[in-house]
Amino acid sequence: MKILSLLIALIMLNGCGIGQDDPEPYPAGVQNSTGTPNTPKHDCTDAMNALIAEKGQPEEINTYDSGNYHSHDYWYWSKGYQKGFNWGEFFDGCETNVYTFEPI
Repeated sequence: MKILSLLIALIMLNGCGIGQDDPEPYPAGVQNSTGTPNTPKHDCTDAMNALIAEKGQPEEINTYDSGNYHSHDYWYWSKGYQKGFNWGEFFDGCETNVYTFEPI
């Protein structure tokens, strides 16, 4: 009986993903040592790449990644534009927000 209980507990923990490594995401545009773009491991890749294609490289990128929570802010100071990208555990796919301001 104890072995059966232990086996069931192990199966349940394995299904929760405990002990499995969560690969670190790469911000859009980051390149590896060979000069080729890395493959981002998140849901906002297409949206971040579309923004770069539309507005060019941002003047500043602020990132915060913790476990399965990710937040990247792309700042275009001279254009008065900021777009934030959020994804992971607390979001339904890729969620974005836009902040406009007087260009600096």
